[in-house]
Amino acid sequence: MRVDHVPCGECVNESERIAVEQVLSKLRSHGAPNSRWIVLSNVPSAVNDRAIPDEIDLVCIGPSGFFVIEVKHWDRAFLKSNETAVLKEATKLNDKVRRLVGKLRRAGIEPGFVAGRFLLTRDGVRCDNQRPEFQFCKFFGLSEWKQLFDVESGTTFDEASILRAIEIVQPLSKVALTGEIRRIADVRNLELQSPRDERFHRVYRGEHIRTRDKVILHLYDLSANDDAKPDRLASREFEALQKLQHLACVPRLMDSFHEVPDYPSEFCFFSLVDPCAPTVAERSGDSGWTVTARYRASSPAELWPQM
Repeated sequence: MRVDHVPCGECVNESERIAVEQVLSKLRSHGAPNSRWIVLSNVPSAVNDRAIPDEIDLVCIGPSGFFVIEVKHWDRAFLKSNETAVLKEATKLNDKVRRLVGKLRRAGIEPGFVAGRFLLTRDGVRCDNQRPEFQFCKFFGLSEWKQLFDVESGTTFDEASILRAIEIVQPLSKVALTGEIRRIADVRNLELQSPRDERFHRVYRGEHIRTRDKVILHLYDLSANDDAKPDRLASREFEALQKLQHLACVPRLMDSFHEVPDYPSEFCFFSLVDPCAPTVAERSGDSGWTVTARYRASSPAELWPQM
């Protein structure tokens, strides 16, 4: 089975982190080699009345359906003794579900009846018998992953529908999964130049909307790197190019290094004017490129030898 994880934000507590790890581990161990699952974690949903971003802990889609999951460090005793609080959380989750399902249906994808699901992480809870239900939301323990994802219920989506649904829910997930995207900020008609399986640093050729210049755009997916400060790692190439701008052989920078609009702490980019020239690797194989010409290409004019 192929399982792709696209982290859209940071886990807010240890319970969420454990839940994400367990879900990925169980799905990847499931013996269905031709099936495909995509797991989005900490997905931005909306902004509440205090201007605080409201997230969905897990959005999972695979052959058996579309699942919107809230992770809670609860057990069955909590459900019984705090029914008012649980009902409130179930209502909030169903509001998130309605927004996502509405997006899918407007795009022509019918996911069927979708109710929110809660994944409980406390005390190895199991809810097989008389599964609790609030506002159509059902509750599952960590060990009940097969029931959580209805893995034995048959096929609802093929792979093309899975990829299309995830792109609708989180448009930039397409970048994380395949590198395919047509526009970032003011650069359009993007064409991927780097290897498709490279996730942290991808390079595109495109056109700047305002100036119509041909540009090279460097995009960094910060979630695809385990470094403690991936943004610092990502900015190094821009900083090096910035220091070398006085050299005639270095392309001119267009956009400075900054976050992709609406995706803070997730994607960063910078762009430079495309010189539309062959690479140094290509030119180095040119027997007509003399030693003097090579020196001049890599040195300031005042250092050129007198001819």
